[in-house]
Formats: sequence, structure tokens, C-alpha cells
Amino acid sequence: MSIRVKLLLLGVGMVVVAMLAMGVFMANKQERLYKQEMENKAQVLLEGFSAVCVSAMASDEFEKLDRLVEELHFRLEETADLESVMILNHRREVVGHTNKEMYGRHIDDPFVKEACESAGATIRYVQGESSRTMVVAMPLDTRIGDLPGIHWGTVIASFDLSRADAEVAGLLTNNLVAVLAFAIITALLFSLAMQRSLIRPILQLTAAALQLKEGDLSARSNVVGSGELSQLSSTLDGMAAGLQRYTGQLHELVAQRTQGLNQANEELREAMRKVEEANERLEELATTDALTRLRNRRHLQEMLEWHFPLAQRSRRDLAFIMIDVDHFKNYNDTHGHPAGDTVLVKFAELLKGRVRRTDVACRYGGEEFAVMLPDTGPLDAKRLGEEIRRIVEESVFPNEETQPGGRLTVSVGVGCASSDMVDPGQLVEKADRALYRAKNDGRNRTVLLS
Repeated sequence: MSIRVKLLLLGVGMVVVAMLAMGVFMANKQERLYKQEMENKAQVLLEGFSAVCVSAMASDEFEKLDRLVEELHFRLEETADLESVMILNHRREVVGHTNKEMYGRHIDDPFVKEACESAGATIRYVQGESSRTMVVAMPLDTRIGDLPGIHWGTVIASFDLSRADAEVAGLLTNNLVAVLAFAIITALLFSLAMQRSLIRPILQLTAAALQLKEGDLSARSNVVGSGELSQLSSTLDGMAAGLQRYTGQLHELVAQRTQGLNQANEELREAMRKVEEANERLEELATTDALTRLRNRRHLQEMLEWHFPLAQRSRRDLAFIMIDVDHFKNYNDTHGHPAGDTVLVKFAELLKGRVRRTDVACRYGGEEFAVMLPDTGPLDAKRLGEEIRRIVEESVFPNEETQPGGRLTVSVGVGCASSDMVDPGQLVEKADRALYRAKNDGRNRTVLLS
């Protein structure tokens, strides 16, 4: 066998291998891009669906979840091969499902546990007996940036990949057949191109093919001249340029969709921030006394309902102080209600400056104030009550010289929770009795009922 034939066979073999390698690379890349596009579509779909689910769950409109699941399943069952949709609350209990029999069940699947604990989308592929399934989970959160928010639950959707796998397999087969046919044609062209410049074009083509295999889509063979090798070079360069353009367009499309998604997420975060601020403002208005800016009686009652059972169950101390401004009616009658409001505001400032951050100070009603003291025993509670009384006595109030005794004072009653109490009302009543005794004993004093 002559050296010319050997070189020809070697050149033909290199071209065929290079073209097949490029075809496999292109097919695998297309498969990855198709898979990534499917995952992006599923995430975009669930992120949009999550927004309405969060709204429904935040409003306790669980029947709305049924309609949302049914509408999503009806709309995407044919176009996106949607198999099922499941909505879980934060306890991994099913509150929405395409299968009505799943309602109320607690899901302990490892993937579901992982998805419920994840801060982002979770994707898993499941291989069945005859087809694959893509399971996508998306958290139902109201997070704003890196700040923690409310985790309402998780939405999980299953997509049947039978049709997608069939499309990808058909696409891969067509690509491989096309690449194989092109490689055979190239081999025939090389077998007819017994020219002096055979070796160098083959080396150039091989080098370009290897660069394309490694992912460098800008690689070109740049073979000059006429004949089959020049045509092969031009075709190869055209395919590389086309693939490069297609890849660039795909990246641009992904970037545009990502930008649109980021913009939508930013708008959603801004809307949730405004809702959060509005809710916080409403909560503050509902639990704050408008005049003194202390907490109101409603908030104090809620805190008692929470702290009292905890203290009784864990055998922890809990104290309650009732404070009444002495002869306040006399002050109002003498100087008018605006002046009386000024006294109440100043007293509230003195009270806020003395209690701890864990204590709950409120305006109980009129000139009466109250303080709940968690983890505080009788002696410490009485010491605090006496300190508040002393601070008021030593402070200067407008027109206090008209009060009995020539100064404005307060009476303080202190009560502590005991093991025989069954509800927080008994604790309040105990402190109220102590206040009544302090007033009967001459006012401007602190009384602790044992």
C-alpha cells in the first residue's frame, strides 16, 4: 500500500472521527440546552403560580388553592405534559392537589423534606418503567432580599418527559444521521481529492474540528483554494458559524427571560415590602395608645394570654403592676383635659424609660397604667413599682402645686402569679386589689399582695 493511499486513509479517518465527535458534542449540547430550557420554563411557571398561592394562603383562602390547581392543570396538561400539582403548608401537609384523595396528608418523602427546607427551586428527575418524570419544587415565601420572611409552604409539580424525551431523541437521531451522512460525503470527497495540497487542509480541518469538540465555536478551518476540500472547509465553517449564532441567540434569549424574571421578582418584592410595611403599621395602630404611644389594653391582654400559661407550665415568675395617677380628676377639673393629657404623656415617657425591653407597659384606661413583668419575682416587682412611684414623686409636672400635698403622685399595686391561678384575669384582679389598698391607705405608696 502506497504512502499516498495511507495518507488518504488516515486523512479520511480523521475527518470522519472529527465530524462524528462534533455531531455528538452538538447533540449533547442541544440536549443540555433543551433540558435547561424546560427547567427554566417550569421554574418561571411555578414562580408565577407561587405568587397567587402565597396570596391565597396568606388570606386563608384554601378553597382558592383548589381552583388555582385545577386551572393550572387544565391549562398545562396538554401543552406542558403536567402530571400533577401539589401544594404543601409549612408542616408538609397537603392543602392543594390534583388528586383530591391526597388532601390533608403529611408528606415525609426525602425529596419533599429537602424541597421544603430549600430557599430556592429544587428539581429531581425520576426514571419510571417506561418514562421519566421531572419534579420541580418551589418555596412559597415572602422573603425580601436577604431578610427572613414568612415561609407559607411549598408547591411541587410533576411533568411527564415522555414527549420531551421523544423529541430530544428524534432530534439527536436526525443530527447524528446528518453528521454521519456529512462525514461519509466528506470521505468520498477526500478519496477523489488526490492532490499535492491534501495533507495540510486535512490537518487544518482536523484542528478546527478538535477545537469545536472542545467547545470553541469560533474555530474556523480557513482552507483556501478550489475543489472538494475547499467546499468541505466552507461547509464546516458555515456550520460552526451557524451553531455559534444559534448559541448566541439562545444565550440572549435566556438572558432576556432571566432579566424579565428578575424584574418581575423585584416588583413582587417591592409589593410584598409595601404590604409588610402596611401590615406592621396597622398592627402598631391597633395595639398602641394614640395619646401616650404606649401599648394599649388589647395588646396587654394578648401578651397575658401568651405569657400566663407559659409561666404556669414552666413554673416561672410573672408579675403585674397597676398604676393610678392620684387625684387626677381634680387635676383635670382644675386645669382642663389638655393639661391632663400632657401629664399622662409625661408619665408615659417616665414609665418607658424605666421598664425593661421584655416588659410590657401599657395605658390600661384613663389615668390607669399597667406593666407586665415576665420572669420577675415579688420583691423585684415591688422594687420596680416603688422606683416608678419615687420617680414620679420627684419629677416636676405642670401645675402640680394645685394637687393635694402640692405635688403629683401615683399609687402602685403589685400582684404576682401563683400556682393556684387558672387564668390571667386572676393576676390582673390581684394587682387591682393591691392598687385599691394603696389608694385606701393614703395614696402615693406601693402595695404588694402576697
